[in-house]
Amino acid sequence: MKKEIVIFVKEVVACARPNRKEKSPVEFSIPKRSVFRGVLYICAYDTSGTTITHPVNPDKTGVNRMNGKDIKGNLFIENLRQAVIHYTCFALYFYINPASSNMVEKMPGQAMKADDS
Repeated sequence: MKKEIVIFVKEVVACARPNRKEKSPVEFSIPKRSVFRGVLYICAYDTSGTTITHPVNPDKTGVNRMNGKDIKGNLFIENLRQAVIHYTCFALYFYINPASSNMVEKMPGQAMKADDS
């Protein structure tokens, strides 16, 4: 599953890169068809923790979630941000999975920088 996640994230980041300089993070949108693959889906955040796109909960778009905690109290957005900074790319968190009857699950989050700046 980890390999599938890595490939998926790389494909979405490649899709996101062409227009990144022309739009502010909140204006930016990844085509919805490209952020779902089976039970996997991709959310995007800027480096301050503001949601760029959230295909399952679009009301979170534009909301800063840096201090948001998962069900176990982990700062999951900050942990994903640190994964990018330290090139580890993965962070685990516990979150409601809408693809499995909204059960709380351990989620493998992969983080990748979409902007070269």
